[in-house]
Amino acid sequence: MPEKIIICGSGPAGLSAALHSVERGCDTLLLEKLPRPAVKLLATGGGRCNFSHDLPQKEFMASFGRNGRFMANALNYAPQSWLLEHLKSMGVKIILQSDGCYFPESGRASEIADAFLRPILDRGGKILCRKKVEHIVIENQRAVGVIACGEFFAADRIILAGGGTAAPALGGGKDALTLSKEAGHHIITPSPAMAPLLLAETWIKTLAGITLDDVEISSGAGRRRASTRGILLFTEDGVSGPAAIDLARDAYRTFSEDGNRTILLDLTPELDHNFWRNFWEKERHASPKKQVHNSLGHFLPQALARVLADMCVGEGKTNMEISNSAIENLIVFLKKHPLTLRELCPMSRAMAMSGGVDLREIDPRTLESKLVRDLFFAGEMIDLTGPCGGYNLQFAFSSGKLAAAAKVTR
Repeated sequence: MPEKIIICGSGPAGLSAALHSVERGCDTLLLEKLPRPAVKLLATGGGRCNFSHDLPQKEFMASFGRNGRFMANALNYAPQSWLLEHLKSMGVKIILQSDGCYFPESGRASEIADAFLRPILDRGGKILCRKKVEHIVIENQRAVGVIACGEFFAADRIILAGGGTAAPALGGGKDALTLSKEAGHHIITPSPAMAPLLLAETWIKTLAGITLDDVEISSGAGRRRASTRGILLFTEDGVSGPAAIDLARDAYRTFSEDGNRTILLDLTPELDHNFWRNFWEKERHASPKKQVHNSLGHFLPQALARVLADMCVGEGKTNMEISNSAIENLIVFLKKHPLTLRELCPMSRAMAMSGGVDLREIDPRTLESKLVRDLFFAGEMIDLTGPCGGYNLQFAFSSGKLAAAAKVTR
């Protein structure tokens, strides 16, 4: 008799698990609570679907933080090359951007979803929508089936791939985490990742819409310190753009666990303290009557330069009027500008979740639960989150395939 596999969730991890399951000749059933499958995948990247990144595996894993090596088995079993080859075999034309991000050439996420849905159905897999899994049936510490919408479905293996709590409009929620907790697993408290940073500083609002091409932004200290570098966008209630979005995972997690709200912003990572000291010394001699914000405007947008100058040295001050201590204060603001997280970003504004099923309770070789036999995990609901740029989708596809792999006697 073929192995019966039930996959809960039709995101990238669930689709990958279902595809490998039917490829292995298993009796495959995919259950989805929404009216149609792959809803969040179809919305990824504004509908364009940045599905992977070309970083070498070691650097790829490092981008997920100190626990990134947990995914080594998944990436070895289902590497980036496997995903690219599969998509190409399904007729998807692929482009690699200069930043290392992979997209379908058409710019349509539906091509990626169809490249999994079609072969699943063609090979006899079943997909049932509007089927919310309410309970995992466990007997003698072994998962034997699920109850969905009041109906029992027996299984030899259950793969939880229900995603995280981010983007509830696209199906995000606590359902899969609740099922994991009921099975005895510890859940690392979810917090927003790949999200804007909501800040307490009121002057931020005056800069809404201004973009900086190269900043460094950091949070935490010691082993908890994290930093990112790239484009930053000022918004009505904080900062966004790749630099902020990539920091959100660590910044909000540190905020949740330690209460640390401080963010440090280096507005000029290419220019060090000595450069600025020499610059202001020259400006005081060469342009003594020039207002400070106009001198600073050679390096920063004029509106930002004016705000910084007014806060640090006083409104309308000229270069000849500022003291050495005022210059040092301005340099500190340029290189270590302190900002304060106002609150956790709502999950409705986050693109991913940090937290989830505790990695210590999952066997990285198979993604099987260490607590309940024949229960497996894949994708975002596992406590591993990478930056934006296709990292999380690649891990979801890879982990889904590993979770559906044939059992190996160890």
